[in-house]
Amino acid sequence: MQGIATASGPDYVRPKRISLKKHPTLDEKWIQDLIAKDPSILGLGDLMLVRKELQQPSGGRLDLLFATGDGEEPGHQYEVEVQLGATDPSHIIRTIEYWDVERTRYPKLKHIAVLVAEDITSRFLNVISLLNKSVPIIAIQMQALEVENHLTVVFTTVVDLSARPDEDRDESPATADRAYWEARAKTALPIVDKVFAFGQKLDSGFALKYNLNFIQINKRGRIVAWFTPTKKYTRIGIKMARTAESEDLKAQLENAGLEVQYEEAGKGGPSYRVFVENEKFGEYASSVEKLLSLGLGGSNDEP
Repeated sequence: MQGIATASGPDYVRPKRISLKKHPTLDEKWIQDLIAKDPSILGLGDLMLVRKELQQPSGGRLDLLFATGDGEEPGHQYEVEVQLGATDPSHIIRTIEYWDVERTRYPKLKHIAVLVAEDITSRFLNVISLLNKSVPIIAIQMQALEVENHLTVVFTTVVDLSARPDEDRDESPATADRAYWEARAKTALPIVDKVFAFGQKLDSGFALKYNLNFIQINKRGRIVAWFTPTKKYTRIGIKMARTAESEDLKAQLENAGLEVQYEEAGKGGPSYRVFVENEKFGEYASSVEKLLSLGLGGSNDEP
C-alpha cells in the first residue's frame, strides 16, 4: 500500500479494514490474549486482569474478568465477552448471564457487563433499550485494520450504560405506578410500605412516588430516600452525611449480616445504601429503621 504525499507532515496511509471472523489465522483467543495483555486498549481505565476463561455454573466460560486497579474507584468488576463478527442473541444473553452470576457471587462489588464485537447491530441496541437500563452494560466495537504490513485493532465504545445516574441524583425521573411494580417486584413492596409508614411517623410531610427504575420517598419534591426493588433483593438508599452515630449503625447492620455502603460524592449528596433480601427484611427491620430515623429525621429542615 503506497503512502499519499501531503503538503506538510507525514504521508497518509489508507488503512484496510479486515474481518477477524473470516481471517485464516486470527481468532477469538488472539483477541482475548491481546486485551488481557493490555486492558487499556478497551478505554475503560486502569484495569487489572483477574481471570481468563472463568468457568461458570451454567457450563460456559467467561472470556475475561477485570477489576479496577489503583487510581480508579474501588470495587468495580468488568465481565467481558468477546465476539467476532456481529452481535447475536446468544452472545447478548451470555454476557448478561455471566454478569448476573458474578454480581450474585460478589454482591459487594459493582459489576459491569462488557460485550466486545466487530459489529454492534441495531438489534443489539433494541434489546438493550428494552432492558430499561436495568443492566449496566458497555458495548465496544472493534475494528481490525491493516496498514501496509502491520495490523492494529481499534476499540470504540458505542453504548455505555454503566454510568447510570444514581436514583438519588435524578430529581425528575420517568414516573410509573404501583401496578407497574406489582408486576415487576411484588415481593419488595411490603418493604417499601413498611419503610414509608415508618417515615411518615417521623414526618407526615413525606410522600411516596413510583418511578420506572426506582421508588422514592420525597418531601416537597426533594428525594430523601429511595428503593431499587427486585424480586429477590431490595436496595434502600438514605440521603445523609456520615457521622459517628451513623457509622456505628452501619457496623451494627453489617454485623447482623447486611451489606451497607456509604457514598460521599454525587450530585445528590452523601448517602447510605442498604442491600437486603426481601424474605429476610423482617429480621433486620428494626436495625434499618434506626438508620432511617437518623437520616429521615434530619430531613425536617426546609430545603
